[in-house]
Amino acid sequence: MYLLLSDSSEQTLRFQGAVGGFFVTDKKMVKGLRLWVEENPVLCTSTFFDGTKFRLINSIAENLMKKGFTLVELMIVVTILGILAAIVLPEFQGHATESRESSAKSSLHAVRAQIELYKMQHNGLAPGYIGAIQAPLSSLYNQFIGTSTITGMSQASKTPSGSFLYGPYLTTMPANPFNNLPDVKMVPSGTTDFSTAADDSTGWLYQKETATFKINKSGTDSQGDDYVDY
Repeated sequence: MYLLLSDSSEQTLRFQGAVGGFFVTDKKMVKGLRLWVEENPVLCTSTFFDGTKFRLINSIAENLMKKGFTLVELMIVVTILGILAAIVLPEFQGHATESRESSAKSSLHAVRAQIELYKMQHNGLAPGYIGAIQAPLSSLYNQFIGTSTITGMSQASKTPSGSFLYGPYLTTMPANPFNNLPDVKMVPSGTTDFSTAADDSTGWLYQKETATFKINKSGTDSQGDDYVDY
């Protein structure tokens, strides 16, 4: 706590504490402190000390004496923050994109490896078939994450039983890291340019005739490569 001592010039404030004192000479601060004292009588007491009027104020006075930012200083700070954001944000976004690209490649590698294993265990038959007949999409999912027979008939159960001896090949269908979708869009037979099928509406693209599994992502990546060429 300090004694706020007023002088006759009204241009200076002297604060006296138990361990020393100091002066405030900034005109704006002097005016502001005097106004604060007048408007906060509850926090102050008035008396006389050696013929000089003083007011006893608490530690709030110390905070008030700290000079605040001017408008110019605030504008400078905002400008610096804007410049830093302009530098850091694109870098952060670039790393985030590269991370998604790496995740997509990892998922594709895992699924493609399991497709090859499925074919090996089903006498060359690719997922998407029951015998020589096209399987419905629900059966395709079960062929990946459930169990199946040698002819491709599948069930949701992950526990091999009876003739459903094969699988599961995946714990769950991975999500496309760009749209978080795990579902599959079937690509018609004869399609060789998968970019014509890519529309971001599902997580993945699959062509059963060629057992080709790709990401359903249009456009190019950070290296300029088509996503469907992953």
